[in-house]
Amino acid sequence: MLTLVFGAGWWLALAFESPAQRAAVATAPPPGPVLADVSEGVLAKTISARGTIQDSTVVTRVLPAPDATTVVTGRPVARGQVVSSGESFITLNGRPVFALVGKFPFYRDLEHGSSGPDVEQLQRALRISVTGVYDGATAAAVSSMYARAHASAPDVVPASALIVIPKAMRLTSAPTIGDVLSADASASFSSGNLVARVGVSSSIAEGIETGMKVQLTTTGQTVDGTVTAVDRDGDDAKVAMVPVKPFATAQDGRAIVAVIVLREVAPKGLTVPSTAVIGAGATSARVLKQQTDGSFLAVAVTEVGELDGTSAIVATDGDLVVGDRVRVG
Repeated sequence: MLTLVFGAGWWLALAFESPAQRAAVATAPPPGPVLADVSEGVLAKTISARGTIQDSTVVTRVLPAPDATTVVTGRPVARGQVVSSGESFITLNGRPVFALVGKFPFYRDLEHGSSGPDVEQLQRALRISVTGVYDGATAAAVSSMYARAHASAPDVVPASALIVIPKAMRLTSAPTIGDVLSADASASFSSGNLVARVGVSSSIAEGIETGMKVQLTTTGQTVDGTVTAVDRDGDDAKVAMVPVKPFATAQDGRAIVAVIVLREVAPKGLTVPSTAVIGAGATSARVLKQQTDGSFLAVAVTEVGELDGTSAIVATDGDLVVGDRVRVG
């Protein structure tokens, strides 16, 4: 019975509640101030793009596939290692393929008595006297080259066994052991300082110029850099960038995120939402800084610049530091 009595009393209280009382209960409390943190940074228009880190010079060479089925049977040089002139970097069907420093591809098979510019190039690559004639000294140097690759030199050296590179370079990519070569199978070599390369649409590339600042981020590292080249050919443009300081560890081939500064509005300094600046652009501009007791103190500031709803400011009268709370509404 007690429960019924109390329930009835509660119902009666609601039934006889006045409209004014109901409105008072339904009215939300007055809103409090909307606050934002004072931050620090460079106020700039930027774009982000993904790409990879590579050596500044990259060459790709199609691998020979002289037989109907050509299989990779050895990889004596690991990815990232330097391939010297006269060194075998891959073995195909049990026979070594050598990298030789030169200026043009070998265009014929070579044997004792051969003569011509290709023989001269072979002799230079093997660091022996350049006579232009495949003589006994040349045959001995070729035998030594094959011996270092744990193979015997043939009487006729096939052009398919000789791959020309411009200088000693790192092996960037090559098929792995067990791969059956396709007609367009290739190996890549690289050298020089590391550069970051990203792809952007041609419309975005129109706003990118050499010399622009960038921030390059890869695994565990972020470094500053500059744009060194913009290739606008085709639908997608390629942008090359170099770090101001080298990466702390080897990064060749790793993915990277590049933030390119298209336009710097203000250097590194304090930033706040633009709605926090009262009288923006005027000499009497100010922000309202929240005090520890919840009250607000007007701090005079100069608005250095504004971009997309964020303002760069300098406090001209009063203390304002990163982490302070300012009123934005």
